[in-house]
Amino acid sequence: MRAKLAILWALLTPQVLASPLPTVVSLNLCTDELVLSVADPEQVLSVTWLVKSAASSELWQRAEHLPTNHGTAEEVVALGPDLVVTGEATATPTLAMLKRQNIRVVRLSIPDSIRKVERQVLLLGRLLGRESHALELVATMRERLRTLPPLPDVARPSAAVYHPNGFTTGAGSLSDEMLTLAGFRNLAAERGLGAYAHYPLELLVVDRPNVLIVDVPGEGASLAQQLLHHPVLDTRGAADGSLHRLALPLQAWSCGTPAVVEAVAQLRTAALAVVNGR
Repeated sequence: MRAKLAILWALLTPQVLASPLPTVVSLNLCTDELVLSVADPEQVLSVTWLVKSAASSELWQRAEHLPTNHGTAEEVVALGPDLVVTGEATATPTLAMLKRQNIRVVRLSIPDSIRKVERQVLLLGRLLGRESHALELVATMRERLRTLPPLPDVARPSAAVYHPNGFTTGAGSLSDEMLTLAGFRNLAAERGLGAYAHYPLELLVVDRPNVLIVDVPGEGASLAQQLLHHPVLDTRGAADGSLHRLALPLQAWSCGTPAVVEAVAQLRTAALAVVNGR
């Protein structure tokens, strides 16, 4: 009888003693995507309403059945999570209230390199009890970059990222590193422009990038987007046919999630096409 009880106890003990995984709430679109990438779905108590839009997030389907929040402390306190993950721009009063309620908050900045993306993935993995999954994500990212098709030993084509209102991403940005890894010269960085800076249209025309990288247009239109359709940026009107336009989903590389490696892969394909005259 004792032997049978010992066997039963051995079978049940791991389940009884195993600690439940920490629960989490995200208060920021970018941290939504990190949480959805790393956490087990059962851990996620709430994400922001923004992540449920296909125009805002590539992971919207993972969030489809999750409760949403609008970034208020009251919503978080009602859920009682073990952890809150948010960005640096979260309102100070919200953070102060969560602190008074003894709710742990982790604030993540927008990473400026793929290595920092990896660090944030691993950090969330440790905090959420998902270390093995986080390690697998990082390993997959590195393998994807390692197996990109090689570039021929020729001069690198030039590129410029152009956002609504004429903003670009220059030196010290994640986009700059991604362009470099893909095989491009980032003209904004060469111009000495910073991580997020204004790139005057006149200067862009003078610099003549081989590839102009723009956001995939979302629903509706705005005055800020009109600059992206200026006649001088029309590839059909380029005097020598050297201007190419590449539309990438902004959500694929703006936040710094494991998805950035796929954006690098798309950029590498574009760089090869330019080099090979396609």
